[in-house]
Amino acid sequence: MRLVGLLLMLPTLLTMSCGARQGRERPEALDLAIEAFIAGDYEEAIGRLELLTADDQSEGVRQEAYLFMGRAYLAQGRFDRAIDAFVAGKAHGGGSVFDTYLARLDVLVSSSPERLERTEWVTRAQLAALVDRLVYSGGDDVLTAPGAAFDSTAAIPALQSIRRGVVGPLPDGTFRPEAPVTRGAFYAAVCRLLRELEITSPPSTFLEGGFRWAMEGAEPRYVTGEEAISVLERIVEARTQTRAGSGSSEKVDG
Repeated sequence: MRLVGLLLMLPTLLTMSCGARQGRERPEALDLAIEAFIAGDYEEAIGRLELLTADDQSEGVRQEAYLFMGRAYLAQGRFDRAIDAFVAGKAHGGGSVFDTYLARLDVLVSSSPERLERTEWVTRAQLAALVDRLVYSGGDDVLTAPGAAFDSTAAIPALQSIRRGVVGPLPDGTFRPEAPVTRGAFYAAVCRLLRELEITSPPSTFLEGGFRWAMEGAEPRYVTGEEAISVLERIVEARTQTRAGSGSSEKVDG
């Protein structure tokens, strides 16, 4: 499904980011680089794309090269390099798609575990970005924001955790990115994430104190950065073990 989504997205992205080719033919090397990107061979894609950022290429080709280079770095979790690529793409006349990726990266970088583990409580935007970093590796996917998931004033990109409904809108349909995450809301997000990852262990396996987390009135009321990171890391470890077990079973069956 992920590959299909990327394939469907390519025409739109290319139209948004590049425009006219200034009368020059599209180089085959660019198609090969994009094919490598779609196949998930990010190192090969980056190597090919770097050659297409040279001065002898048209602005349109260089924009596409920087766009897919940034996306490849983003998929690898190499956020600093992704930012450099998107900034370079904008410098060569890139459009709003570069701004969208840079906005996403700004949230991801500001929500690093190193920073959040020292915070008194986590905001809803930080939790969404933290889930993306730890669970989805900051994954690069469709950028369409879900309906009613954001406040009109919120400059938050469509993170996977939001699109997949792990961190969903509030009952009134708004997102309120700066609002602190209550323990009850965090419990609900954990339940949704476990279903999303097809982990059958109960939420109490990952939450210290068990189902007391499900109570909105529990004290302390809000989730700290250290608590959120600890729980998500346990979930990621459980997913890794589940995948390893599935691989072993397939080998035995084979």
